[in-house]
Amino acid sequence: MNSTGNMIVFTRDTNASSTQINQNFGRLDTQDNTEDLSSQITGSTYTFTSTYNFASGSLKVFLDGLRVKPSDVTIISTNSFSVYTSNIEFGAELVIDYIRVF
Repeated sequence: MNSTGNMIVFTRDTNASSTQINQNFGRLDTQDNTEDLSSQITGSTYTFTSTYNFASGSLKVFLDGLRVKPSDVTIISTNSFSVYTSNIEFGAELVIDYIRVF
């Protein structure tokens, strides 16, 4: 029963198309991921590498809690990127959010 006291009934859909099934399994190929790359900051490094590959267009870069403008981030490969900013000092916090691709 739900919170209003109505009974919830689940039924099995035996008419699901192969396209619907493939779309649902396709979702298993990706995963939201957050990584702290602060340890890669040397004071002169502007290129960074994530542990996993990220989906195209999914990378979000945060420097000291503020999002870096997408125009200041250049994707180099499926798991590396450069940040163009005036200064990334040693001790700064660099965190990325992305959709991991398997």
